[in-house]
Amino acid sequence: MPNKISFAPPPASASATQLYLAAGVLFLLALLSGGLAISYLICPIDTVPWLTHLCDDGHYKYLVPLLLPVTAWFVIANWVGWEYFRYA
Repeated sequence: MPNKISFAPPPASASATQLYLAAGVLFLLALLSGGLAISYLICPIDTVPWLTHLCDDGHYKYLVPLLLPVTAWFVIANWVGWEYFRYA
């Protein structure tokens, strides 16, 4: 006997507390990434000596601040694509 096909989404395995905690951590990461981006643009050479090489460079100082939104976009686009593929 074949399995019955259902288009209902699977039941959620995470509790509300876990989801709120994950959202809070991601929000904190976004704030820290924004702060890092601002600190790279202002470039405090005198106060933080290990940022000297990043301040002198023209491209790599944007890698860390842009890594978080690009990664989030890729994960969301990948998930949406798999959902389209799954329910097609």
